[in-house]
Amino acid sequence: MATRATYYFDGFSFATAIALFTDQALTTKAADGYYSLGSISRRQVNGFLQGAVNCPSCGDAISLCYDVTSASEVCCVGCGTTYTSFTSTIMGTFGSVCGNTTFDQTFYHNGSGTIPVMGELVYQDQAGTTPLQNGWYHTNASGTSTRYRITNNTGFVASVEPCGTP
Repeated sequence: MATRATYYFDGFSFATAIALFTDQALTTKAADGYYSLGSISRRQVNGFLQGAVNCPSCGDAISLCYDVTSASEVCCVGCGTTYTSFTSTIMGTFGSVCGNTTFDQTFYHNGSGTIPVMGELVYQDQAGTTPLQNGWYHTNASGTSTRYRITNNTGFVASVEPCGTP
């Protein structure tokens, strides 16, 4: 998996640099491998950067990442993405889920808020590899009783709305 670290380049931009370094004095070259900054990926071979290429279409742009073997790792997988945990109920129906107040499930979303918002993704696992199943769920992790709907078989949060007091 790709990792995040601080690197220094010689020149005015990552896209036109000749090499990457691990120190600000530009004396210690970074390890050979793939690096990305925004939507640009470059491979360092024998201490020199090869030509800049656009990262493949894979979602959000990723800041500078490194992996020794794969451009896909630095462009698509990312550098140690972290997810925000929250408690929730098991899946229910629109009409019944707000009545369930057993918040014994821990799920993870890719946002920074206490609970997921529309457009974010929710996962069953902390690594973000198993999307939450389609359906309605109930959480009060933010202090407000809220139901949210997962769609598209990707953990996509299609709607979030208050339940009121269950």
